[in-house]
Amino acid sequence: MPQNLEQRPKVVPPPSPGEPTWARIYWNTVRSFARRRFGLKPRNPYDRDGGGQRRGPLVAAVAVVVAVAVVVTAVVVARGGGDERPAAPAGSAADPSASAPHSTPAVSVPPLSPQVGAAVAAFVAGRVGPGHTVACDSALCDELIGAGFPAASTLRLWAGAPRLQGADVVVLTPFVRALLGSAADTGTARQPLAAFGDGAGTVTVAEVADGGRAAYERAEAADRAHRATVGKALLADRRITFRPAARALLAAGRVDARVSTVLTMLSRGHRLTVESFGAPAPGAGADIPRTGLDVSAVDGAPATATGHPAAVLRALVLAQRAPYRPLTAAFRAHTATAPAELAVQYAQPDRTG
Repeated sequence: MPQNLEQRPKVVPPPSPGEPTWARIYWNTVRSFARRRFGLKPRNPYDRDGGGQRRGPLVAAVAVVVAVAVVVTAVVVARGGGDERPAAPAGSAADPSASAPHSTPAVSVPPLSPQVGAAVAAFVAGRVGPGHTVACDSALCDELIGAGFPAASTLRLWAGAPRLQGADVVVLTPFVRALLGSAADTGTARQPLAAFGDGAGTVTVAEVADGGRAAYERAEAADRAHRATVGKALLADRRITFRPAARALLAAGRVDARVSTVLTMLSRGHRLTVESFGAPAPGAGADIPRTGLDVSAVDGAPATATGHPAAVLRALVLAQRAPYRPLTAAFRAHTATAPAELAVQYAQPDRTG
């Protein structure tokens, strides 16, 4: 039979040490410093003769470091317990002032009207489009996202980051104007894409002027001259019939270059009647090029959803690749003031150069 094994006492592990005290931290620091500075070695507990060697320098080092440690501790405690986490950027969720970002500038800004905010959001979502990056304050960015504009295409402006680099369009609310200062003018186009509201509460949507307003206006003047040349060539195309208002816009160079290019392509295989190049946005500058195309007849047939020529034309337009693929291409029914139309809309502004 197996012999009974000797009953051994159960070994109980020592309790895990808790957080080291400040005194222990300071002592370890002093000891390491003294060893490095004075060449002291750890004391051998079995050496009864070496324990007092070079004890004087160690005592002096202890006195100096402890004095410094006391001062540091007092400063740390006064600042809130030594939390070394970096301060959250202004306007972030961790920032105490994030709940009231509009109070950052030292100026009085009127609150944004809900109606104006909704109108701006509808314009940006329907006419600017997700292919552009839009700079806006936090409240307006939330409005844009609520209207279906992608959050990834917004650039939120707050007191710590009032720059427009990386944005194509900026929504100039009273708060953003106060935030940007002179850059609200020098860094944007003179003529807005749209404007909403009135007085001190006016909100404008403007193109960001890369390189400054002066350089932007020189480039825009050259583009306008080129658009006018292309427009006059289109007016000579006998396969396209233009209404008088549309003819005037083409001749003045106020039709987007993408619209003219696609219209030239479409006329190679179809006879078209162009009613207009879309309605201007509210408050848009007079020289802002039109980015719409309203076709009322295709190959002599009305441009209706049930008409085969118009359906073919719409499919052809939507088959284009960027930058010639439009935001939308939809049919509009006949009304008392307008015929049935195929309405094509491109994004504003044209950033293709």
